[in-house]
Amino acid sequence: MNIKKATALYFSPTYGTKKAVEAFAKYLVGVETTLVDNTLPEQREKLYEFGSEELVIVANPVYAGQMRTGIMAQFARSANSLRNFGGLW
Repeated sequence: MNIKKATALYFSPTYGTKKAVEAFAKYLVGVETTLVDNTLPEQREKLYEFGSEELVIVANPVYAGQMRTGIMAQFARSANSLRNFGGLW
């Protein structure tokens, strides 16, 4: 896979996950990187399409070993094309 672009979808109510994604993105040298905040419900309404040469990062905090209920389903809806490339779901 020749990665030309990276998109990070993140849920970060206390900004800790956002900081982690920003730190990770700094290491993607030579790759156009876009950060997408999906914290607020209206931000999760937009649908995204991703290409075959695009790295998609999904970041979410964990509380007591669990992700917030329903957040992965919301990410999946926003990032519908992940399924087209045999992604996470």
